[in-house]
Amino acid sequence: MASSLTTPARAPGKAARASSGQPRFRRLVQGVCLGWFLVLFFVLAWPYGGRIDSERFALRDLAPLELFLWLDPLSALAAATAGRSVFAALGVAAGVLAACAVWPRAFCGYVCPLGTLQDVFEWLAGGRAARFRLKNPGAWSGLRFGVLLAVLTAAALGVMLAGFLAAIPLLTRGLMFSAGWLQVGLMKNWGLAGSFTFAAGLAALLPIGVLGLGLLAPRFWCRCVCPTGALLSLAGLAASRRRQVETICSRCGSCVEACPFGAVNDDASTRPLDCAYCQTCASVCPTGSIHFGPAQ
Repeated sequence: MASSLTTPARAPGKAARASSGQPRFRRLVQGVCLGWFLVLFFVLAWPYGGRIDSERFALRDLAPLELFLWLDPLSALAAATAGRSVFAALGVAAGVLAACAVWPRAFCGYVCPLGTLQDVFEWLAGGRAARFRLKNPGAWSGLRFGVLLAVLTAAALGVMLAGFLAAIPLLTRGLMFSAGWLQVGLMKNWGLAGSFTFAAGLAALLPIGVLGLGLLAPRFWCRCVCPTGALLSLAGLAASRRRQVETICSRCGSCVEACPFGAVNDDASTRPLDCAYCQTCASVCPTGSIHFGPAQ
């Protein structure tokens, strides 16, 4: 699906000024969310304090250890389906999906710590990744919907594939059997850490594999594989706000190159299923012809 270039022109500088600070804001939100995820995992979830720490338990009340797992709507939906039960996390998941009606795929572009880690990895890789780039990564974008269907079908049969493939469970499980395993072993003792099994190694390698896919294309996992992203993409189709391109667009291709989600067609129009509303395209537009707002 693609939007047409029919939005009336506005003052060229206005849209550019409105979006100039958006990448900084996005990076700030991403940094805060990744930092809080790491604090929850490595600090608040640490079970081996020398004494009962009332401040730590008070923080747990304010921000439950399962906070990011609750924010992953596919994790909650699959768990409820597999367990044939209803629980509080479903309400949070419903809220995240409902938010897509205002801010499409905001979880992917701003909140998801796995997505942020991909951005960091790709920034570190820099130009060295060029040799691995796919010529047409968009050809793989439909794969995520097949993965989503497989996850939901498995959940209906009582199998929790989401625990391995949904974004937050995948990252949490991977850290548990890698950095978390090392944390326990180094800071307490290796007996408490337990033996490192083949299954643990596989779980630890999954996030590394996700990062490695970033060599093929920016955010390749998010764009082409992630079932959580696929679910949020479908919810985002009902969004009342959209990326819009004015008629003054010169079709220079800057937005096509800059979009980390592959959501911009060659003619600068939008692929609604892919757009994460990150507004990176608007920040690089030389004519200021891209803006985000209520659909017209």
